[in-house]
Amino acid sequence: MGVITGVGLFRLWRWARYSMIAFGAFMAVTSALTVAFGVAAPMSAAPDMPRGLQIALVVFYLLLAAVGAGLAYFFTRPAIVEQFGGTSGRTHTRPVSVTIIAWLMLISGAMMVPSVLLLSLPAVVVGALVVGAGARLYYAAYMTAYLVIGVGLLRRTRAFLAPAIGLQVFALLNALASLRPGVWSRYLEAVAAAVPSMTLPAASGTHWWTSGAGVVTAGVMVFFLVKAREQSV
Repeated sequence: MGVITGVGLFRLWRWARYSMIAFGAFMAVTSALTVAFGVAAPMSAAPDMPRGLQIALVVFYLLLAAVGAGLAYFFTRPAIVEQFGGTSGRTHTRPVSVTIIAWLMLISGAMMVPSVLLLSLPAVVVGALVVGAGARLYYAAYMTAYLVIGVGLLRRTRAFLAPAIGLQVFALLNALASLRPGVWSRYLEAVAAAVPSMTLPAASGTHWWTSGAGVVTAGVMVFFLVKAREQSV
């Protein structure tokens, strides 16, 4: 359903807008309930979990709740309704695909906050493993780039299309490099060393899903950003 809705959003199918409103409301409610449960019964099943990781999980679900509410609101705005064949009478020059990409970048940047402030997770940069202060610096720079370019696409679309394309090309190359044999297993070993209590997936096969999703996501973003630049929005 998520894949079909995603295609529908880029094709401006009207039902996809309703699907996103419903999904946003559902995500906001379930994430808020998860946070409420976590506060009422704080990680009783994992008493040895580091306090920083507990806080990071709460922050993560708070962000999901905010994102869900934001999605539900965004797809009811008159300018968006107009792009999906509505009758608001208003015009909106920015393609909805660029708007969606901008918000995805803002959401992704916000989701990196725990990695920068609360945890000391390793990073994979074009296949190379980075740990410690270097990883924190990388996450901070990546987070800042996503937030700045995401805001830029919303406020000055034409000027920020080229930086957005460059950043997503880097993300695409990074995801492709992560498919190399041994990269994922080294990353999991580094995560286990940094956060011993974290439950990790098996190394075999998992990276094909995670890195593959990164390849598809970045590739789709590059395609629509290039298309928007050719149209000189």
